[in-house]
Amino acid sequence: MKLCPKCHKQFSDDANFCPVDAARLAPLESQSVVADTISAKFDVQDTLGGSRTGVVHRAVDKATAQPAAVKVIAPAVLALPGLAQRLERELKQLERVQSAGVAKVLASGKRGDDLWVALELLDGAQTLAEAIAARGPIPLDQASHLIEVVGEALIEAAQVGVVHRDLAPKNVLFAGADIKLINFSLPVPGDGVPGVAEFVAPEQHDGKPVDQRSNLYSLGALYYFVLTGHPVQHDDGVVRLPSTFADVPPAVEAVIVRALDKSPTKRFLTVRQFVDEVGRVARGEVDSKSTQAMGRIGKPKAELVQTLLGVRGGPGFGMTTEPDLISAAAIVGSTVSTQPSGPSASAVPSTVVGVVAPSAGVASSAQSAD
Repeated sequence: MKLCPKCHKQFSDDANFCPVDAARLAPLESQSVVADTISAKFDVQDTLGGSRTGVVHRAVDKATAQPAAVKVIAPAVLALPGLAQRLERELKQLERVQSAGVAKVLASGKRGDDLWVALELLDGAQTLAEAIAARGPIPLDQASHLIEVVGEALIEAAQVGVVHRDLAPKNVLFAGADIKLINFSLPVPGDGVPGVAEFVAPEQHDGKPVDQRSNLYSLGALYYFVLTGHPVQHDDGVVRLPSTFADVPPAVEAVIVRALDKSPTKRFLTVRQFVDEVGRVARGEVDSKSTQAMGRIGKPKAELVQTLLGVRGGPGFGMTTEPDLISAAAIVGSTVSTQPSGPSASAVPSTVVGVVAPSAGVASSAQSAD
């Protein structure tokens, strides 16, 4: 018998390629040896989905009994120049991130020539893109708090040497009362620049190296989006002011416009400086010329989540129904692509770090394949 390394289905010895995903089949006995690197740590159960970047399996950590999602990354991803080593290194680095704002990477490793990763499984969640599409823009204090949480997640990831390359509304999740940043990403085979175009920094779009200043641009674009309900708009190459779409105070607008400058050197120096300034301005501390240490701002995160999910009514929302929850999964390459209507932008397939699991009793509107 032969085994498909992607979907793990078995076929007769006379078959050479998997009819499901066209992967080259391997003798079953050789696969059973390399599979031990996963099965030694995880009890692999059913398949959650797959894409051009690999196949995702539901699993349970044998040591902790914690639910997890294990993905074997597709050979086509690892074949991209310089990608295999960087991905292996960054996954190990992400295991060290303890921020509550980052979907946890539990483990990663090699299985023969394959690379696999196990991640936190999030049962039932909604993306920021879906929330804004359904409820509209959010109030300044809540928007500022969201930027604080996401910014802190970016800062902690940067401390272990990882830069998020696809910061966009589709990669910010609301799971229970938590805000989770997912999709520390890498390109899908055959695609161009990774990321949602409206949230990608100009230097990233031009194929130049990315750093925290690129994340800073994307974070500014995210702030623009949650306050206006629109992705960043341009007129003849100049950012259209967010006050065009919503009642955004001038001091807040100035912070956003600076973060969105085409030149990385004209933005804030660091994500920390930007996040501190967002908090300071949102609190009305507009007289100080220096960036001060940021305290907690606005309403508690639980209230932000309740507002976005429509549990609690508020200006621009007016809904008290239960949230529509994602019911399909995404991990390193299976994007959550629910395709919300309106300005929330289409989801561009990318390699994902983060998982959303099916929520019982909720109709599926998401897909886990590219």
